[in-house]
Amino acid sequence: LSLSSGQVGTTFSIFGRHLLMGDTISSVRLAGAAATVNSESNDEISVTAPSSTPGQGDVVVTASSGAFVTLVNGWNFGTPGVVSSVAPASGFDGTLVTIIGERLRGGGN
Repeated sequence: LSLSSGQVGTTFSIFGRHLLMGDTISSVRLAGAAATVNSESNDEISVTAPSSTPGQGDVVVTASSGAFVTLVNGWNFGTPGVVSSVAPASGFDGTLVTIIGERLRGGGN
């Protein structure tokens, strides 16, 4: 995985060999939640994480043939960020805006 944790909207790649298992991808589940498959190839699948409760779980890739592969405890849903204030509330092009909150980077840098 290019990332092992994130929040709703986090896009990342799953790397491997023969991921299509001779077919196409029918689903990718992250800690039990269905992810959006953006693109797929035999060695890389790009997915976007769905909304889910925080916690860790398996990454399960399932092909349309029914074959699947699992990475045990491969994904951790982080606690979503919270915006507590934005100042100023309005402005013009070029106005400096300050956003205050918690976990605004979603675990990123």
